[in-house]
Amino acid sequence: FPSHDIRGSYKHLLVTWSELYNDSHGGHGWGVRLNNDSASNYAMAGIRFNFSSPTKQAQAENYTAESMFYGDYVMAPIGNASNSQWNKTANGFFMIYDYANTSYKKVVNWGAYNWNNSDSGINAPVMINGIYNSNPAITRLDFIRSSSQTLNGGIIRLYGVS
Repeated sequence: FPSHDIRGSYKHLLVTWSELYNDSHGGHGWGVRLNNDSASNYAMAGIRFNFSSPTKQAQAENYTAESMFYGDYVMAPIGNASNSQWNKTANGFFMIYDYANTSYKKVVNWGAYNWNNSDSGINAPVMINGIYNSNPAITRLDFIRSSSQTLNGGIIRLYGVS
């Protein structure tokens, strides 16, 4: 899902996905890069809710990285679900606010319902806020993954929001 040639005629960008699953989880979920920038220009903080039995917990995370949670199998925008059962797929949204503005850094957030195959199968909803440390307009959005992952089922949509 590289999305090239994003136009500046909207105020915000919204990406949604539903009922996605990987052919293999590869140990992590799918991260996001903006403008194909792989430098350490992303800072994120968020909460993961772990609904496994018998322990239920909330876990806070804070990262500075070269992508939005690539390498984290649960906090990633698209989790590592490798199960096609409807309640064990990856579902969520990713929002980029005022993406065409060139005067300040870009604020992003996402929420996702991921199934974590790495921890004996748990529901893992996440809520994340982040900032992209770059002022140019967003013209490209890439979901990045390990070489062993391919998404199956479901759909990804990109919306311009006025």
